[in-house]
Amino acid sequence: MKTREEVITLFRAKYDYLKSVYPEVGSFDEAASTNFYQNPDGGWQLNLPPCAAITLRPGADEAHEVHGSICERWYKEGGTQGLLGYPLTDEESFGPNNLCSRKTRFEKGSIDYDPSTYKTSVQMGLLIAANDFLKRMIAYILHAIWGIVRRIGHVIRWLALRLYDFANWFWRLLIDIVKFFFSIRFLMFLVLLVVLVVVCAVFTGIIVAPFFLLIWFAQGTPLATTKCLMATPFCAAIRIVWKTMCDWLLGIGVNDGVYRFAWIIEGVWLVLFAGWGTWKGVQSYKRGVIARWRERRRLRKAERRARKAEQRAAKDAARWSKRQR
Repeated sequence: MKTREEVITLFRAKYDYLKSVYPEVGSFDEAASTNFYQNPDGGWQLNLPPCAAITLRPGADEAHEVHGSICERWYKEGGTQGLLGYPLTDEESFGPNNLCSRKTRFEKGSIDYDPSTYKTSVQMGLLIAANDFLKRMIAYILHAIWGIVRRIGHVIRWLALRLYDFANWFWRLLIDIVKFFFSIRFLMFLVLLVVLVVVCAVFTGIIVAPFFLLIWFAQGTPLATTKCLMATPFCAAIRIVWKTMCDWLLGIGVNDGVYRFAWIIEGVWLVLFAGWGTWKGVQSYKRGVIARWRERRRLRKAERRARKAEQRAAKDAARWSKRQR
């Protein structure tokens, strides 16, 4: 493994040769202070203006130069880390007076330059080209598979979040229901239910009273009018006792149809009042639950937007730093 000073000595000797064949090359000292570096594979490279380079392959003892149009094409192909790799020879000339064509051989191929057309062409071995094509195809396939797996992962993550939200909402709903049954509100609900039954009994008595008045006028018995307050399910026990007393004392038979009518009327009152109260309670509870659920959803969306903005900013910063390099 050569040291930096040994590599600079080799490059300075090669620079003297490059200056003789490429007079417009820039200063060695200035380039050595700014554009001299070691590649990740262990090789060394010195970039010289306007378009030249001196390289040393890992483990090699001789440096080689690239300049002119061939160097420009070599840069386009990726340089030492590209398709062609490090140069194996200096630039060679062919033809009469060495002016017909020029060539530089690299690790994985060669670059030819035709002065008559001012064009360069890359020549690669069949095995090297096939290997490179196979690598590219494998890279494309892996990239496509990774994209599909990534999309599937996003969908699974979205479904998991939605399932988690639903489970969280359902669990909170159960907790709220249990809290309601063990709260003062439920006790108030029971008290209101008893009051509702009493009110329905009074209303039913008022509605059924005319029917008992007809019985009173038909039978001429004033005791029958007092039974208008007993014609409800709420006072079923008292009604049975009163009916027995009336039948035993005066032999008055109470019409069963009137009692059935009273049961129906009170049932309608109970359904209306209980249904209305239940609907209002559910609407009030639903508004509170939906408001809390919407607030939590808004906070989650804000967090996701902030996270995406941070990720986008990080990607932009990484892309910008890569461009600056």
